[in-house]
Amino acid sequence: MKIIFITLILFLNSFAQVKIISQKIIPLPKTENWHKPIFSKNGNALYFTNDSFGGIWKYDLTKNKLNKISGDAGSGYQFSISEDEKNISYRTTNNIGNERIQKIISIDLNNLKKNTKAQSNDLTTPKYIGNELWYLNNSKKQEPKINSSNFELLGIEKGKIYLLINGKRIKFDPIENGEYIWASLSPSNEFILAYETSIGTFIANKNGEVISKLGRKNSPVWVNNNWILFMDDKDDGEKLISSDLKIISFDGKNEIYLAETKSIHEMYPSVNQLTNQIVSSTSDGQIIIYKYEIQ
Repeated sequence: MKIIFITLILFLNSFAQVKIISQKIIPLPKTENWHKPIFSKNGNALYFTNDSFGGIWKYDLTKNKLNKISGDAGSGYQFSISEDEKNISYRTTNNIGNERIQKIISIDLNNLKKNTKAQSNDLTTPKYIGNELWYLNNSKKQEPKINSSNFELLGIEKGKIYLLINGKRIKFDPIENGEYIWASLSPSNEFILAYETSIGTFIANKNGEVISKLGRKNSPVWVNNNWILFMDDKDDGEKLISSDLKIISFDGKNEIYLAETKSIHEMYPSVNQLTNQIVSSTSDGQIIIYKYEIQ
């Protein structure tokens, strides 16, 4: 398995060198096609699902230990972890006859005890704001009150971006009547990065003004306030041919391979800026961690 690591020379606020210094394939059982990993806040653990979103698993990187958090169908889709990492929440959906039943489930990560927070036929996916759990019951137009004056990204619901501004849920639509995926806030909390189906990846400010259009850059995430990581995937219309990790500058003028691999197809990357680590799943269901340094 040959991996080509390229040292990147990136011009940030000052001249800096970003270098991939190691890579590690997580030794997971091949019972699942592992999918969409994210780091814990301190970078000591990974949380991920499978390719059908049929569960949530935690891998402790300090103990090399895998634990199953939930086996509920759909629980791996847009789950949320509290800031203190004591709880994890997700939405389930079940159809019984003509009736749809959705639940917001919270799990205590210390003892794996489940608690149903809400049940209805139309619930948003949950989101922790700090350690407070937010979700919306669309059937009753009820939402928990969050004591936050911060600017927060709630996520995407039915193709639309929603923000929490001074405790109120606001639709954010910088591309008029846009359909969005892959939204995230910059580390500075000043800009929103997202992908819109007609124009691709873009960056907008809090006022909804699009200030940078980056084109087709799939699954984009912030490396820092100046650079965006994404997967450069190609297919023949039916099957995946290749997928590599690349970085593009905020203004779109510089685009460089981070890890160019022929035998591994990296997908859906995530970054932990505290520990300078990148994690991604692969097309064949593995999970890989890259360690980088900024010199």
